Amino acid sequence: MFSEEMLARLKRFNPARLVVGYSGGLDSHVLLHLAKKTGYPVVALHINHGLAISADEWQAHVIATCDDLGVPVTCMKVDVSPQGNVEGNARDARYRAFETFLKKGDVMLLAHHADDQVESALMHLFRGSNRPGVAGMPVTRAIGCANLLRPLLQVTRASLLRYARDHELAWIDDTSNADTSFNRNFIRHELLPMVQTRWPAVREAVLQAIQRDEEVVQLIDYIGEKDLLALLDERGGVSIPELWTLPVTRRRNVIRYWVHSFGLPLPGGAMLASELDTLKSSRQDASPLVTWQGVCLRRVGDHIFLTDQTPSVVPSVSYHFHSGDDHSVNELLLPFGTITADPVKGKGLVVDRLDEIEIRFRTGGETLLRGNHRTLKNLFQESGVPAWLRDYLPLAFVGGELVAIVGLPTWQVPMLVAGGKSATPDQTGVELSFKMPNQPYSH
Repeated sequence: MFSEEMLARLKRFNPARLVVGYSGGLDSHVLLHLAKKTGYPVVALHINHGLAISADEWQAHVIATCDDLGVPVTCMKVDVSPQGNVEGNARDARYRAFETFLKKGDVMLLAHHADDQVESALMHLFRGSNRPGVAGMPVTRAIGCANLLRPLLQVTRASLLRYARDHELAWIDDTSNADTSFNRNFIRHELLPMVQTRWPAVREAVLQAIQRDEEVVQLIDYIGEKDLLALLDERGGVSIPELWTLPVTRRRNVIRYWVHSFGLPLPGGAMLASELDTLKSSRQDASPLVTWQGVCLRRVGDHIFLTDQTPSVVPSVSYHFHSGDDHSVNELLLPFGTITADPVKGKGLVVDRLDEIEIRFRTGGETLLRGNHRTLKNLFQESGVPAWLRDYLPLAFVGGELVAIVGLPTWQVPMLVAGGKSATPDQTGVELSFKMPNQPYSH
């Protein structure tokens, strides 16, 4: 039942393990049965959402079935928020559990089939999607450190049912699948049957539309990739003057492609159209940015950078490295990033021990001795520290004296050490560098 194309995909992945998402239902049982025939090592992963009264009984059935098949199984319980969209919350919790379980080299198999694909495409249309075309679920994508594959997307549920009966498989029927208060069940049990009375081939038509538009999206993405490579600089920023040489449709497309290439949520089309113009026309000292769902487009000079959203609170406490007898590489974890201390010959800050260093954040009025006492504002401007990062840039103190500003390698901002505190050519100093979530995304 796996197509030749799917078997070829598996061969290219050369998986260390096939991890089958196994609910105990018809679809996933057929998938598990098929996966065993591939010759690759197979394990089952069952997610217990705890939403149904019989959830623990299903888990017991899953364990018994996997024992009969000789397939190792792991069962994971997840907490699902009852607030808002329970379907979406359960899905998010399930995929977080997948990522926790998966290892590098794994291929995660999910049992979504052709009927599921039609329902997904309609849900995307009804609730709105920022991706072009009629879109269903992708056949494959990255998931954590592994890969995800849906090998049954061209197979109908009727075909799966015939296979299960022919092979005398036993499965659980989830009674919640009949609850039409859930959007997918409403489409499955009420909307599609009604539409089929007028257009009997509606399912086939939607699947053809998905396949057709996938080819169009591939072409659009190809153009977006070529445009992006021409616009990016060595820091991972997009040149504003060069971006505005593109026609408006390609300008928006390259930004969409850029965001999507990192697996980030896409901005709305109307928002992107207006806010890109705002980024271009705003004063640079206003730190212009566009934000949505934790993602930011920020302007720095004549470039736009894609980053995470800046934390809203600057720590008011200080931090210290752990005690140590030498300058060996060490890390200091902060609420929104990590400072790394590397020993370097002839460079960096001279200290006897790392735990002498106290890390604080800017409160106002600090100066650093660089020939004479310089304000942090002037030093930040000269070093090219983006304005929105200045309050978050760690400051190193020894004995209550400001002795260094920690470097930001991803923004090409070097560490600045106070006069008289730097290592001489025959000394070993400590280079302090800071990595935080809102560094620019870069391929």
